[in-house]
Amino acid sequence: MISSKSFSSILLFKIILLAVVIFNPVITKAQSVHDSVYVWYGNYNDLPISGRIDEIINVDVYVKTTADAYVANMCVPLGFNKTYIDTIFKDSCQIYWPLTEWDEAGFYTFNDEFQEGWNSLTFLGFADLGGELNPWLHTSGFLRILTFAAHSVSDSLLMGTTVEAFGPGLDRFQGPTNFGDTSGDAGYSYLEVFSELSFLDAVGAITGAVTDTSGAAVENVVVEILELQLTDTTNIQGVYFIDNIDEGTYDLSFSHTDYFDTIISNVAAAIDETTEVDVVLNSNAYGSITGIVADTNGLPIEGVLVEIENTSISDATDEQGVYLITDILTGKHVISFSHSGYLDTTISEVEIIQNDTIALNLIMSVDLPDEIILKQNYPNPFNGGTIIEFSLPKSAHVIIEIFDILGRKVETVGSFQGQAGTNFIKWNAGDISSGVYFYRVKSGSTAKSKSLLYIK
Repeated sequence: MISSKSFSSILLFKIILLAVVIFNPVITKAQSVHDSVYVWYGNYNDLPISGRIDEIINVDVYVKTTADAYVANMCVPLGFNKTYIDTIFKDSCQIYWPLTEWDEAGFYTFNDEFQEGWNSLTFLGFADLGGELNPWLHTSGFLRILTFAAHSVSDSLLMGTTVEAFGPGLDRFQGPTNFGDTSGDAGYSYLEVFSELSFLDAVGAITGAVTDTSGAAVENVVVEILELQLTDTTNIQGVYFIDNIDEGTYDLSFSHTDYFDTIISNVAAAIDETTEVDVVLNSNAYGSITGIVADTNGLPIEGVLVEIENTSISDATDEQGVYLITDILTGKHVISFSHSGYLDTTISEVEIIQNDTIALNLIMSVDLPDEIILKQNYPNPFNGGTIIEFSLPKSAHVIIEIFDILGRKVETVGSFQGQAGTNFIKWNAGDISSGVYFYRVKSGSTAKSKSLLYIK
């Protein structure tokens, strides 16, 4: 183990390893005898370390090897700019495998004086391995070896700024040759660049997704916080994100040329929190739909009610079975078709296109009953003629007859082969007396009857 007699004796074992942040736009000034071992401080990507004023900032330290190598008497230098970092907390620092314990874990100044403070230079963390091969150094990728905890200064003017808070001046110090490859070649590096530190504002953010009524993402929606005049535009996934929002309650507006403007009120933003607000926009563009409704024999069906569900828009087919519905908002809709005597039909995902009329024809199947169904005649009471409607479960011979209140047959209205489904027949009363009569539909051994009132 390394002794703690003096800083000068420790310097005989120390090493300064290259500190590089991958993708960091700042160029590292480094020299090395060999390039087997590399060290990264902070984020090894293009992001700065994020922290707030007067809070603990945790900085990770990683090691990567590109060839067989060993480390002896490893010393990790920590450099901080006093303007941004005021203290390092040793008790809050963590070490990870293969570092198993601190060895002279302390903080030293350039004047060889021990000091737990902002201008610490070295962090001793690893015992002498005696030049043995270390399997952990033979692995590819990054290995986190420690996390140190630094305290930022209490200066609100730093909010929202990004600075080089780590590492200034460390290129002035050169450690001994205490790391090397398996052949024993040793090397050292100058250390100059760490990750930048970004001081976050004490603010919140609002995000969410914007879709249309079909659930599809809507791109290029302008989202604005009205009180702050902060805006963002949704991306191809319909997502927006607005940050740097002070704590409070706001109104959000959503605008797009093809959709009705929408305002969401009383959206709360909180410090260090992201509020999610998803919005569904209604299209302000219109189209039309038309078509012909016929039965299974190809005959047009009059009086079919055609409705655009979840709207008040509808039409009924004329005697040619034709319907036309206009002023339908663009997007996907559900269209329903209904008529007595036929099975109700619903068609989903009907796409209405702006300034276009789509054609949608339909064949409706007869709604077959399980037995003879006889409906009330209409009109009733009547003068002159009335319609008798009945339904058959299958095609069969039927007889329609009229009886008086004494049960005497007055007239046979019809005797014919009825079709499966709904059938109609008209009865003209003629010269019979006013009063109550009964009409009966008989097919085989089954008969159904109802009363009617004739007023002459």
